Amino acid sequence: MYYEAQSEKFGADLERVQVWDSLSEFYLDTYHTEEELQRMGEFLSSTRFSIEEMRHIALFEVTPVCLSNLFCMPGGEWAGFALDWLIPKCMVQQQKHPFSADESSNNPPIGIRLLAPFCKECYSMVDRIDRIRKSATQNGESKIV
Repeated sequence: MYYEAQSEKFGADLERVQVWDSLSEFYLDTYHTEEELQRMGEFLSSTRFSIEEMRHIALFEVTPVCLSNLFCMPGGEWAGFALDWLIPKCMVQQQKHPFSADESSNNPPIGIRLLAPFCKECYSMVDRIDRIRKSATQNGESKIV
């Protein structure tokens, strides 16, 4: 219900808001267990977004908004980003860099490439989503590919 109310408040796509919130966790001052990563991967793999669009969301919508939290001293946000803060900022990034299936997220802007080592967990999640979907497809399960 909380996601629905926040999505409606800002006129944002509910499923995209959930993806933004999930991917933003990689920019918190926290550690994720393998079980947490698997749970996030399972959730994210169940969304309608293609791997290319998921990579785009991570790279162009979430990273520019949340990355600076990793550099806060004496430590950044650790409990989670408030949706009232996250949604409008991610929406601005989405409008600046709309996804196009014709474009490749393999050639990000130089600023993002320079900061890529700090984004490794987030980008690794997109690879995990891809593996989960491929595994589900091989096992005959119905997952969005």
